[in-house]
Amino acid sequence: MLAQELAEIKSDIQIIKQFVMDFPEWIPLSDSLAKEYGYSGVDGLREWCKRNIHPSQFQKRGRIYHLHKSALSILKKG
Repeated sequence: MLAQELAEIKSDIQIIKQFVMDFPEWIPLSDSLAKEYGYSGVDGLREWCKRNIHPSQFQKRGRIYHLHKSALSILKKG
């Protein structure tokens, strides 16, 4: 009984670890992300990020700006 419960817990922990590992490290700035943080569009969020987030956590890749997942806690509601 106890061994079976431990096996289930280990299985659940493995699923959680895999979910965290699969989470993308870089998140593209989008309208939905901007609206979630209270900005009317991507431009306002991008300008705030340029002024307040270190360049190692905020980068332009191609035409789209990306935000590192560690910087999500820094974002302020606009």
